[in-house]
Amino acid sequence: MSGGRRAWLVVNLAAWLVTAAWCEPSTYVVQMSREEMPASGTALEWFAATVQSAAAAEATEMSLEGGAERIIYTYESAFHGFAAKLSEDEALRLERRPGVVAVFPETVYQLHTTRSPGFLGLQSEAFVGFRSSAVASYDVIVGVLDTGIWPESASFSDAGMGPVPARWKGACETGRGFPAKSCNRKIIGARAFSRGYEAFTGGPDGGDLSPRDHDGHGTHTAATAAGSAVANASLQGYAVAAYKVCWPGGCFSSDILSAVDRAVADGVDVLSISLGGGVSAYYKDSLSVAAFGAMEKGVFVACSAGNSGPEPVTLANVSPWITTVGASTMDRDFPAAVVLGTRRKLAGASLYKGVRHLSPEKQYPLVYFGGNASSPDPASLCLEGTLDTKLAVGKIVLCDRGITPRVQKGQVVKQAAAPPGPSSLAADRRRVAFNILSGTSMSCPHVAGVAALLKASHPDWSPAAIKSALMTTAYVQDNTRRPLRDAAAGAAGRASTAYDHGAGHIDPARALDPGLVYDIGRQDYVNFLCSQKLTPLELRVFTRSSKESCRRALASPGDLNYPAISAVLPAHSPAAKLTLHRTVTNVGAAASTYRAVVSSFNGATVVVEPTTLRFTRKYQKLQYTVTFTRRARRSSPEFGALVWKDAAHSVRSPVVVTYLSPI
Repeated sequence: MSGGRRAWLVVNLAAWLVTAAWCEPSTYVVQMSREEMPASGTALEWFAATVQSAAAAEATEMSLEGGAERIIYTYESAFHGFAAKLSEDEALRLERRPGVVAVFPETVYQLHTTRSPGFLGLQSEAFVGFRSSAVASYDVIVGVLDTGIWPESASFSDAGMGPVPARWKGACETGRGFPAKSCNRKIIGARAFSRGYEAFTGGPDGGDLSPRDHDGHGTHTAATAAGSAVANASLQGYAVAAYKVCWPGGCFSSDILSAVDRAVADGVDVLSISLGGGVSAYYKDSLSVAAFGAMEKGVFVACSAGNSGPEPVTLANVSPWITTVGASTMDRDFPAAVVLGTRRKLAGASLYKGVRHLSPEKQYPLVYFGGNASSPDPASLCLEGTLDTKLAVGKIVLCDRGITPRVQKGQVVKQAAAPPGPSSLAADRRRVAFNILSGTSMSCPHVAGVAALLKASHPDWSPAAIKSALMTTAYVQDNTRRPLRDAAAGAAGRASTAYDHGAGHIDPARALDPGLVYDIGRQDYVNFLCSQKLTPLELRVFTRSSKESCRRALASPGDLNYPAISAVLPAHSPAAKLTLHRTVTNVGAAASTYRAVVSSFNGATVVVEPTTLRFTRKYQKLQYTVTFTRRARRSSPEFGALVWKDAAHSVRSPVVVTYLSPI
């Protein structure tokens, strides 16, 4: 064969491989414009016709399928559109079709893998008294998107629970190992969403596609957010609806979107979502778009910040309409010590129950199953199914700490708060009644549970008002009255900042009566998005209308009425000035007077106007401005706070001043 002939074959093969990849079907989420839907026919018929119109020109097996057969989900509550199997070529052509707002490729999200009720003050006499009256006045429903639920856990007993709320429109889906009796007056709904997972894997792998939790993560988060009262182990909560979206291969965005859409239609008040898929622009993140739709329907959405960091820009779920939750430690540990053959003593922690007596006088051999490769070895983490039981018998198994570093998130004020995350005790009935898990996954349901308590007390509060109450009443000192520390720097590390702990450690009792709240509505968020210089089509992803304009765009993104204040000043521009605007709503006593106390900064002067706010009625709104003027050359960010005080309240907003050098 001649060299020219071989070269032609290689080029032809490469072209064939590129074409094959171009035509290979994948799952895409397609957002449609409700206002452009034809007057005749159903939404499904319109979606199917749209898919068929973009079918590949070449007669592939997939392109010959009808549009309806290729649709795996339709969405209509928090999001309007569908998920379908498309080739990359078809997806690109679909973006240009009339009525199509956006096309999102399938994204695989990952899980952000008790003493906490007492630590949060939820077992105090005053709080228990409040909760009893709140339960009677408003039935809150918490939806948990995770790996499912283990209904036999004591945390999901319905003893003492009232009837299922009449407004509930959900269902209890049955399946293998999950009969109808799995639901009760506590677990009022359970659903499984697996079509995206099945489309990616080619079909069921023999696993259980019911809502039953075989991982433990979902049961743990559900019990933390809204578990029933269990002696020494629970944060008492409300009705639970479990939405299983995570499977052995991950959590797929088409499944997550369907669960959010269904949860909003079912009637949940709070959503707890302990997973994430990295950072992307707001309009490119399907979860962000769905959460925006949930916010419009009055649903509070809490998402975990992720376990990356503490490097800059490591936060997940950054949209301001999502309450992003970091993790912090609490005042509990399980101390234990290991004595080596050299008599060296190493302090650590252990959950050993003492079922088998181990003599402190005897030395036991160590075994480590990790390999010598530079990449992480699952056996080194002692993950399920990775250990050789024959080699482990009678030995102490050495495990690396794992893939969830106990650190705070960094370089963004977006993190709303940092409730307990490491060593959270909650239900996990797969092998033991309760288990300890760590990470922001475990923090997220703490905030969701407290948000449910606030919703019970204040049913008319918006998601933003609840978030504001949580943030402005958070504290930044530990239980010894010292500043919170940065866990990434070790026990003797520096004091943490707003980049590490967000607004601080949540205080549920104070959040019930915050005094003032920073409320934000749908139009406020639209004005914020306009300040981000989105194109009309990008903005339409959220507004779902071509008629909305940016005439009321904020002067700067920092003008969003957020409970934290971030000022960005040019590092090399003398006397640079920035004025930010805020509006507070009085939710305390009708006649109230608040006075401002603001931190001083080395690189800028800060002036609050007015310095006194006088309210004459409840729910009255008053405005103020904060003006920053650069006065000294500085490169590193500075941190402080603005606090509005009256006789009974301290309404604290973290303040960050960043000095931005030109690129």
